[in-house]
Amino acid sequence: MTVLRFTAVWCPSCLIMKSRWRVFFKERAGFTMVDYDYDDDADAVKTYGIGDVLPVMIVLDGTKEILRLVGEKTMKELDRFFGGIGT
Repeated sequence: MTVLRFTAVWCPSCLIMKSRWRVFFKERAGFTMVDYDYDDDADAVKTYGIGDVLPVMIVLDGTKEILRLVGEKTMKELDRFFGGIGT
């Protein structure tokens, strides 16, 4: 599965989530991470319909979107949203 992560350098929640994502995905196999900068990757932002609220994480199974999380999430929320995905 592929995880698309949209962040921006000016976004405080993005900085928090980057460290949470690093810990969260370190313990989970089977994910490929692709990072996008909101300001530098306009084509990807448009393609995936990313709005003004960041960070955004999209999980793709092949080309099908199976999960989209918007905004700052706790580790417990990440566990709950992911359920058995990729474990």
